[in-house]
Amino acid sequence: MTKRIMGMMMVAVLLVGGVCATAMANGKRQHGHQFAERRLERMAAHLNLTEDQQTKIKAVFDAEAPAMKQRHQQMAAIRQQIHEINSDGQYHEAEVSKLIGQQTQLLADGMAAREKARLQVFNILTPEQRQKAQEARQAMQKRHAQFRNQF
Repeated sequence: MTKRIMGMMMVAVLLVGGVCATAMANGKRQHGHQFAERRLERMAAHLNLTEDQQTKIKAVFDAEAPAMKQRHQQMAAIRQQIHEINSDGQYHEAEVSKLIGQQTQLLADGMAAREKARLQVFNILTPEQRQKAQEARQAMQKRHAQFRNQF
């Protein structure tokens, strides 16, 4: 019974992921470079970044972009494989579990890379900017927690 419920939940998650992937493919979300540019603009305005700091931060974002794009492509390919494996109406647990393990590793790699980039950016900032960035990050985490608690 538990396996059946987990299987149904997995299918639901995959369907939602597929819808999100389709929406992204249709241009409903910002592309990576647009997101990075917008993020840099917000940081520059909020933290009063100098031109030199903006150049250095952009270099950090640009350095991570190819690996991030590759991880996103690999995630999309895995989602597609899972969809194809289960397209016969059966849940193929062993194969799906293997692919989910690959997705989990990609997510972990992405989280590690994001944290590394965040620390590189943090080291470009002045002590005052670091403090302001920390406060903004804490406020964002609080908003996210409030949102998660709604469900």
